Amino acid sequence: MSCKILFMNQNTILNELSDSSFEGINYLDLNWDKLSNNTGEIKILFSEQPKKSTAFVSADGTIHLYGSDPVFAVDHLLKNFDQQALRSASLFTTKPIMERLQAVDPSFRESFSFDYYNLKIKSRSSEHVEFDFLQIEKTEKSQVFLKHWYNTFNKEMDSSWIIPNIIVNTDYRFYVLKNRVGKIIGAVANTLPSKKRFWFGRFYIWPEFRGTGVSLVMLNKLSDLALGEGKDLSLLVQVDNKSAIELYRKYGFIRNSELRVLKAE
Repeated sequence: MSCKILFMNQNTILNELSDSSFEGINYLDLNWDKLSNNTGEIKILFSEQPKKSTAFVSADGTIHLYGSDPVFAVDHLLKNFDQQALRSASLFTTKPIMERLQAVDPSFRESFSFDYYNLKIKSRSSEHVEFDFLQIEKTEKSQVFLKHWYNTFNKEMDSSWIIPNIIVNTDYRFYVLKNRVGKIIGAVANTLPSKKRFWFGRFYIWPEFRGTGVSLVMLNKLSDLALGEGKDLSLLVQVDNKSAIELYRKYGFIRNSELRVLKAE
């Protein structure tokens, strides 16, 4: 992607943006090592007021744009990015910035809508001795299970999550919940390594075990795991997944940010 804006020392910007009030704090958390080590995988395109507007550009051209001032951020985006490259890129941003961009250029359409939820864990949950919560071993047999789980999840959620390679992706962790007879009744993924938060996704309970309280059991197991690592528990959930949102809110998760994905038509 070509861009007219100058590049600034990344660590200088990171220090300025590391304040939790920055709208892109979740993106920073998930990409901190790449950014702070200046690996070149992600470039930061800054404005003169980084908290008002800062863009992150990955090697595939995907743009993440965050800032506290939607008018300022959209102006920064449109003035400093090559228009052809911008229109071919996927743009991840907040709802206010999305609405401002659509007001200026209606051809940008919302593709997906997600919200971030976070839970600060203070103590261990109640023990559930009748269930086992186990990390999946990195074997070919586990890969077969992973394929079945992801395909089932994608079909039910009308999503398109790519099936990870459990052997190659050494930083990824996958867990299953088993009942007392050893039957798998739930599964969850941790594919977003972070030093501060335990991110989970593809939270799935097999249909015949829903409505039995198993979801709460698995959340308790995840909470204990995160607490043991000294981390918050976090996730990204589609805004139209009302049943999941209700579950997480009842458990104590707090919505702390939003993510909208745009593409120009």
